[in-house]
Amino acid sequence: NDAAKAWRADGIFWFPSMVHVPKMSECQTIDEAIQKIYVNIENANPRDIAAFWTVVPKLLYDHQRSGRQDFLPQLEYVFDKTLGGIEKYGRRDLTQTALSIAKIWKSTGRGARGSYHQFLRDTIKDKRFDMFQTVADAAAPNLAEFEPRYLSNLAYAYALVECMPRVRDGSTIFGHLAGKTIPSLDKFNAQDMSNTVWAFAKAGTSHSLLFVEVASRILIDDDDDINGIRSFKPQELSNTMWAYAKAEESHPRLFDAVARHIISHDDLHAFDPQCVSNTVWAFAKASVPHYPLFRKVANHIDSLDDLVAFEPQHLSNIVWAYARVKISQPYLFGKVADHIASLPNLEEFTEQDMQNIGRAFEKARVSHPRLYAKLVEAGGVIHTTDRKRVSSPLQDHASLREWWRE
Repeated sequence: NDAAKAWRADGIFWFPSMVHVPKMSECQTIDEAIQKIYVNIENANPRDIAAFWTVVPKLLYDHQRSGRQDFLPQLEYVFDKTLGGIEKYGRRDLTQTALSIAKIWKSTGRGARGSYHQFLRDTIKDKRFDMFQTVADAAAPNLAEFEPRYLSNLAYAYALVECMPRVRDGSTIFGHLAGKTIPSLDKFNAQDMSNTVWAFAKAGTSHSLLFVEVASRILIDDDDDINGIRSFKPQELSNTMWAYAKAEESHPRLFDAVARHIISHDDLHAFDPQCVSNTVWAFAKASVPHYPLFRKVANHIDSLDDLVAFEPQHLSNIVWAYARVKISQPYLFGKVADHIASLPNLEEFTEQDMQNIGRAFEKARVSHPRLYAKLVEAGGVIHTTDRKRVSSPLQDHASLREWWRE
């Protein structure tokens, strides 16, 4: 009907009702948000419903998993209402809702029985393929009208939810997204490009032309260009390089340009542990042993007061990367080893983390008996072929650093 057509065109005017729906962004708790959207659900338009799902991930994070869950029936009703009408959503609300639900799926653990967390996790698990198939069918014919942010966010959502539906012509939604993205790259900002290649790599779908075109766009060396390499924030840079390495898309010029750009920074304090970890992992995975970059990162880590902010996987990826490219930075290994050995336990380390760390130290020919003992105590397995190195005098960060300077 005419109302539906008007809605699909502008993403706003679907429902004739002008009843005011409270702003979801003003809600302080998940209970408050559920109550407000449920009470107004019959008068809510897709913009209101999309706004509700946008605030859910943060409010869920703040909500105690074992706390009271007083509004599960209402939440279920809102979810079913969303699923039943999402095919009529305009491009903005379609993308926003899909991305929010994908984030919930990715970040929501099991939670206590009967919790919001468990309900959403189980419900999305059961219905995500149908829901995201509906989103794909609604979006694919209209992707030419999607703004860059919507294209990149839609790709990001499908990567998070681990779903790759085929649309009516038999091709995947990623194929359609790539086809619409490539001609529009001059309108993509740094975050849009980073999210797009990250999504394609994460989803495991290959599209070499897309990666080639994105790299060409990033490498534009124009002081007046706002979307070149200088516009990328540390997380965008690290995610982009992770994507190229993960997708096995070789692009030496891009890796060299990014390395030189990072090295040009006075310091790397803007790079958080995940950025640092992803960056060196990407260069190592892509077999690009850019020594000045690895030295810069090693010096940055060495300058930190401690490594408390680094998660086990960050530490594992970092030492793995240095070992793989055979760039010797013993004092870096010493600092990582001292940190791990000083921990009260390794409960947060997976078996894979411990194995990767042990193998990296062995491959780099750096010994640290206290680390070895800690890993063995925690159940980690180290395949040490030269036991003499286990009793080497280079046992800590200080001695390794002095040895390296000598």
